[in-house]
Amino acid sequence: MDDLNLTFMQIQPGSTISGIVAGFVDNGEDFTLNFSGGSTIVDTSPLDANQLGLNIGDPVNVLVAEFDGLEIDTIFMTRPDNSIILGSQTPPLPAPPQAALDPITGGIANPPSPVSNPVIPPQGNPIFGTVVGIVDNDEFLLQDANGTQILVDTNLPDNQFLSLVPGEQVNVTGIFDDNDFEAFSVTRPDGSLVFTAPPASQLFGTVVGVVDNNEFLLQDANGTQILVDTDLPNSQFLNLVPGEQVNLVGNFDDDDFDAFSVTRLDGSPVFTNTPVFPPAPVLNPVLPPPPVLNPVIPPQGNPIFGTVVGIVDNDEFLLQDGNGTQILVDADLPDNQFLNLVPGEQVNVVGIFDNDNFDAFSITRPDGSVIFSNTPTLEPPPEFNPVIPPQGNPIFSNTPILPPPPEFNPIIPPQGNPIFGTVAGIVDNDEFFWYDDDDDESFWDDNDRDDD
Repeated sequence: MDDLNLTFMQIQPGSTISGIVAGFVDNGEDFTLNFSGGSTIVDTSPLDANQLGLNIGDPVNVLVAEFDGLEIDTIFMTRPDNSIILGSQTPPLPAPPQAALDPITGGIANPPSPVSNPVIPPQGNPIFGTVVGIVDNDEFLLQDANGTQILVDTNLPDNQFLSLVPGEQVNVTGIFDDNDFEAFSVTRPDGSLVFTAPPASQLFGTVVGVVDNNEFLLQDANGTQILVDTDLPNSQFLNLVPGEQVNLVGNFDDDDFDAFSVTRLDGSPVFTNTPVFPPAPVLNPVLPPPPVLNPVIPPQGNPIFGTVVGIVDNDEFLLQDGNGTQILVDADLPDNQFLNLVPGEQVNVVGIFDNDNFDAFSITRPDGSVIFSNTPTLEPPPEFNPVIPPQGNPIFSNTPILPPPPEFNPIIPPQGNPIFGTVAGIVDNDEFFWYDDDDDESFWDDNDRDDD
């Protein structure tokens, strides 16, 4: 019994036990290890032993992380040929020699000076979103691009407040911690600072116990034990064993120390949480489509554009332009013709202002379709009229002799028969009596010509 107790006393964190796999227990979660000093249970959590490719009778080397007198907790195992069964490709460093204790204080005598870590990586991971609610003086709800609402905690003193209002968009850098997001900095998209955490703290000490896949106990030079949390996902593990000495960078958070980086004395990283900042969002303003222009402008008049707000007559309507001014538009149609317009339509009108209305030459829709067109034809310029001196009996004249005018050639309309006679009386504005060569009296109506 004394030999067995002595053997178990030699199983210390950081030591390596070689033995044979004797069997599996707890439904394959653990296995029994037979070694020269006896037998013990080995816990390979978070992986199950039956997932490691072990067979009963296999020789193995087990690195002790913790031993409670009944079972060994391990995170690193190899075969005799040094092929790795469990753990990373970088084997853990051997345990440092036991530091001597001060007989008076009970602390570590002459603790080694901590090796400074000159490179402090940026802390945390970035997220971007919109503030949707203020929870407390130092907490607010942030909604990210996926619609997820996140409780952000800046750990301000009770007498300090965040200068934020719902609706603002912010960049937050930090780490997820249980049910909230511990912020190290909060900035607006223009780079202005809303909040920044105090500078990170540095710690140096010895790993005295592995608590979880991402937590371990660190004992500093004063003998104080500190719970260190690296906030790794459950599928990742810290490659640490009790006895290692490490440098930490992070911040104290309630009862633990949130680590941003963990490095060994030789500078090799055990863990780092350096964020990759996302690129700034690219603004893509939505511009309204340009208005549809009517490129065909008649040569006469001025163009106006607006909306029909009322029909006044068969050929008149009210147009409201872009300034809200209502204009009476007159197309001057015959009484039996009508404009094909309805209130609400948008039209281009070309014409001229005439007293209180706008005389239209053309009316078109934005798609170019013609509603009305009456482009005026300009009158030809007057013919040259030479100056003829007064008549009389001149003594001297230097007037050029003009050729005789051409004989009168009456314009014969293309339809009907010509007649000749003498007007005998006027009946109306378009009617009269006349006599022909046979002295027969006739009645002439100008409407008869139109009917013919």
